[in-house]
Amino acid sequence: MPNLPAAPPHALIRWSHRVEPGLTLRGWRTPPSGKPLLHFVHGNGFCGLSYWAMLRRLGSHYDLFLSDVQGHGDSDAGERFDGWQVTVERLFAVIERFAPEWGEVPVHGVGHSFGGVLTLSLAALHPQLFSSIVVLDPVLFPPELMQAEIESRQRGESPMARDARLRTALWPSRAAAWRHLHQRGGYKGWSDEAFACFIDHALYANDDGQYRLKCPPQIEAAIYSSVPLDYWRLIPQVDCPGVILHGDSTMPFIAPAVARALQLNPGLQAEQVTGGHCFMQEQPAATAERVAQWLQRLAPSAVDCAATARQALHTP
Repeated sequence: MPNLPAAPPHALIRWSHRVEPGLTLRGWRTPPSGKPLLHFVHGNGFCGLSYWAMLRRLGSHYDLFLSDVQGHGDSDAGERFDGWQVTVERLFAVIERFAPEWGEVPVHGVGHSFGGVLTLSLAALHPQLFSSIVVLDPVLFPPELMQAEIESRQRGESPMARDARLRTALWPSRAAAWRHLHQRGGYKGWSDEAFACFIDHALYANDDGQYRLKCPPQIEAAIYSSVPLDYWRLIPQVDCPGVILHGDSTMPFIAPAVARALQLNPGLQAEQVTGGHCFMQEQPAATAERVAQWLQRLAPSAVDCAATARQALHTP
C-alpha cells in the first residue's frame, strides 16, 4: 500500500455553517486571495477533499471552496436525507454566507456526478450566481428513462440504493480499508494519489483505530432512492456558459442525456474525455488541466455574468 501524503489541511481553512437547528454543514476553503473562486460539490458518498488530487492542481489559479452536503465529509447527517431541493438551497445559503469574504470576484461552479446535477440546479435556480460552470459526468437520465427511474426509486428497487445499503462501512485499519477497496468496484482505475485522498478524507478513524466511512450508507442509499429535481425543466434556465465533461466509458445513459441537455440549452457545451464515471480520479492531473482550459475558454463569454454574479449575492 503506497504511503502517499493526504491532502494538506494546512493549505486550507475549515468552514462551518448551521443551516438549521441541529444541522451544520462543513467543508474546506483556501484563504481569499482575490483570485476567481471555484465552488466544488462532490459526488454521492464522497466529500470535497477526496478530490484533492485534482483540486490542488487548480489552486494556483483559483481560490477553492469545497462544499460537503448533508451526511458527507464532516457535515452533519441528520435523521434523514432532506431532499435535492433542500440540498440546493442549503448550498446557496452557504455561498451567501461567505460571499462577502471573497469580494467582487467571478465564481465558477464545478461538480461531479450528484454534485454536477446540484451545480446545474444551482445555476438554474439562482441566475447570475456563477460566471460559468463545469460539470463532470453528471448523473442525468434521458427523458425516456427518467420516469422509469423515478418509479423504480419510489418502489424502493433502485440498484444503486441497494448496493449502497449493503456497502461495507467499517474496517479494522487504514491498511485494511485500502486492501478491501483499492482498484475494486467504483474505485477501479483510480490513481493511487486520488485513492489515498479518498481513504484519508472520506473515512475517519474511531477512537479504537477502526476506519469508518464518513457518509453513512443509509444517507448514500437515501439519495439514490430519492426523486431528484426536475433537471430537464431546469437545464434550459441555466443562463451562464458551461460545459459538461463526460467519460467515454461511463454509464451508458449519460452520453444521450448530455446530448439532450445541449439541445435544450445552446449555452452549454460538452466534451467526451477518456475514462469512466470517476475519470477525474483516474486522471486527476489531466482533468485539472481540462477544467482549467475550459474555464479560460468560457471566461470571455462569462464576463457579462461576472459583473452581476457578486452583485446578486450582495443585494439584500
